Amino acid sequence: MSAAPGTPAGRRELPAPWAGAWALVAAALAAAIALGPLAGIPHVQDEVVYTWQAERLAEGRLFAPVPEPRAAHVYDFLLDTPRGRVGIFPLGWPLVLALGALAGAPALVNPLLTGLAVLLGTALAARLGGREAALAAAPWLALSPQALLLGASRMSHPLAAVLALAALLLALGRGVARTPHGLALGGALGGLALARPLDALVVAALSVPLALYRRCGTRYAAGIAAGLALGALAVGLQNHAMTGSAFEFAQGAYFEKSAPPAPGDGFRFAPGCNDLGFGADRGCFPTWGSYGHTPEKAWLDFARNARLAARLWLGSPWAWVLLLAALALPVARKAATLALALGAGLATAYALYWYGGSCYGARFWHVALAPMVIAAATCAAALLRRFRLIPWLALVLLVPMALRLARALPELEAYWGIDDRFARLEREWKAGPVLMLVAYRSELRLTRPRETTGEDLLTAPHRWRAAWFPSSGEIAFAEFHPQLIDAVALRHPGRGIRIYEMAADAKEDRIRALEASDRFEPQLRDLPLPTRLPLLPAPRRAGDTWSGSYRVVEVSRESIAGRAPSALR
Repeated sequence: MSAAPGTPAGRRELPAPWAGAWALVAAALAAAIALGPLAGIPHVQDEVVYTWQAERLAEGRLFAPVPEPRAAHVYDFLLDTPRGRVGIFPLGWPLVLALGALAGAPALVNPLLTGLAVLLGTALAARLGGREAALAAAPWLALSPQALLLGASRMSHPLAAVLALAALLLALGRGVARTPHGLALGGALGGLALARPLDALVVAALSVPLALYRRCGTRYAAGIAAGLALGALAVGLQNHAMTGSAFEFAQGAYFEKSAPPAPGDGFRFAPGCNDLGFGADRGCFPTWGSYGHTPEKAWLDFARNARLAARLWLGSPWAWVLLLAALALPVARKAATLALALGAGLATAYALYWYGGSCYGARFWHVALAPMVIAAATCAAALLRRFRLIPWLALVLLVPMALRLARALPELEAYWGIDDRFARLEREWKAGPVLMLVAYRSELRLTRPRETTGEDLLTAPHRWRAAWFPSSGEIAFAEFHPQLIDAVALRHPGRGIRIYEMAADAKEDRIRALEASDRFEPQLRDLPLPTRLPLLPAPRRAGDTWSGSYRVVEVSRESIAGRAPSALR
């Protein structure tokens, strides 16, 4: 049926039906999580903005008009420029996600990429350790809780993992070293740079020297250089379109040139705050209790991500013993060396970044997940080969993987403080066109998502996040502020006005007509403009006690110009 495991042909053989079956399992499980606990919506701010970018790209544009008044439509990671509003993230992932938006199924893009990563990872395992390693790696890649969690999200990391695996396969591939082979490798790295630039630098630092060492040739090297050049050109064109400079990323411009969406919440937008490195000027909001980034904070971030990886990558911390043991086995040493080099490179690179990146697990290290799993699986295959038990390894893995995933899934309900109440409201709304002003009750519920974020982090529900994003139908969402009601209403003529009072528990939400709300006019009408206005948590009613909690927003004089008397005053 196949060549012996020790022969070159046997080592290269990919068990395609086995890999394909597990790829379908991974895609189906990720899709079930995406549409089930995650409710088919974005949760973390990054996901919301990725989705926003994808929807704009699906419409054939990069910028959108800045909604006025801006104080009623602020959001993290959206940069307002003279050309309009633009998302700050690199365009590689939003372009792929836009395909899902055009198909009406953006929540299914990452599950499909997760299945593709299983196919590529199994092929890499066959290349590094042979058929037995591929047989062992496929179920492990498909059932890894970390892979499924990010595969159910709308984060950019699953695409980065696919491109990184493609680059490693090309670097380790056999065959004639011609220009197209090098061009494909350079193109995969260029695509990775357009999705996650720092990941691309680490993967390129490993894969390019490896490829050149294995197949050093002028045409091959020229192909790699051409592919990298095309990727760099694409990144430069992206930057120029978004910021006006090929060398300035929109993310840096956002933190350096725009006002924070919530200055009163501890944000510190300043030149250099988002740059790599250590110093008191690093960090755009406090981490570990203070501003700045230090080696001590980098170590704390590393420890948190290492704990998450130990739980979520391989299903059990004990599985890491296989990774270390692989270094002692000649058949697994190559896979273990590659995995540890990639993991060390990512950990070192992200140690220079002030934010630890813990959500959906150790997401900053995600492109190292498949090589780590492959190294552990190669070691397991070598130990089990003589007993012919390798295919049964999937059943053994299923138990710890399922238990770990079962502990993580409950944390995904309303993950990061976001649930689907606005999406459901828009789907079920039958009362005609309306302007929905969202206010927030004063309750604050802290959660500790230890399985997916880290036991040392408390997550406060950011209930306002994404409030106005589902506004394409009959409901137009905006932030509530009594001094901006008329300005917002002018942008949505002919609509009735409602106040959505949002509580921590959706069962306690209320929707009332504006006439039933005290608009605080005596408190705010004498404030000079422009000024920073408090965003009140909810309209006051007789007998209510206002908690005093609010978010500070920047209001320009232009944003309230032309206010007309409200018919509901």
